[in-house]
Amino acid sequence: TEYKSIEEEINFSIKGNSIDAAASKELKRIRNNIDSVDGKIKERLTKFLNSSANKKYIQEFFISKKDDRYTIPIKSSYKNQVAGSIVEASAKGSTVFIEPHTVTKLNAELASLKAEEAMEEYQILATLSGMVVENIYHIKINMELISQYDMVFAKAKFSKSIDGIEPKLNDHGYIHLVNC
Repeated sequence: TEYKSIEEEINFSIKGNSIDAAASKELKRIRNNIDSVDGKIKERLTKFLNSSANKKYIQEFFISKKDDRYTIPIKSSYKNQVAGSIVEASAKGSTVFIEPHTVTKLNAELASLKAEEAMEEYQILATLSGMVVENIYHIKINMELISQYDMVFAKAKFSKSIDGIEPKLNDHGYIHLVNC
């Protein structure tokens, strides 16, 4: 209960293994922009794939992500026929992954937004870490106490499971074992 506000803030900000968009207004705004730009890129690339003018150039009809950039797999023999930047080539060299010029600015914008997102996530994690660090001394003491209580309860549970009894201690220096 002492650290309930820290626990609540962590649980509010982190869902599963990632930082929730609701952790800050800025992160929510950035992620909404990322989704918007991502959608525009996919829309333009889908138009590119569906264009009859491009069909003969395309090796396979799907959108691929290479080096965090959206690309289209193009037959190597047509690499100079498609306006765009070659991002990667296949191992055999039969395919090149081209980022069409129609999405170059959007891909750059997406990369910029991803960098903003990383910075905002860092800020959120730094704030949460700061809250923990401010109370670290008392948190460590509580963890040690909880650990000691856990050991006592584990011993009691084990003793109960084997029908153990408390030993009778004597000052005579001998041990009397019963039913052994």
